[in-house]
Amino acid sequence: MNDDQNKKDVQKITDDLDALVEEAKQFATGMDEDNKRTNETFDEIEADVDKSVREVDEITADLDSAEKEAGEEIDKLLINRAEEVATLEKEDKNEGV
Repeated sequence: MNDDQNKKDVQKITDDLDALVEEAKQFATGMDEDNKRTNETFDEIEADVDKSVREVDEITADLDSAEKEAGEEIDKLLINRAEEVATLEKEDKNEGV
């Protein structure tokens, strides 16, 4: 009877170990699937961030260009106004003579 009991005990332990191995395999498969989804999500986030950075760079370049153009336009207006004032002052002096 002792041999039969040992065989039953060994079989139970083997069955329990097989069940644990199967559970571990399923857990590992689940982890692999979660890891894959996580990597895909990170890739999407990275692509979105890269796109946003490009858009910000483009907007910054556009703003820099607009600022430069505005500065140049203001300089032209100031020069024109200074020339007008100089002309008016010259005319006033000529009229006063």
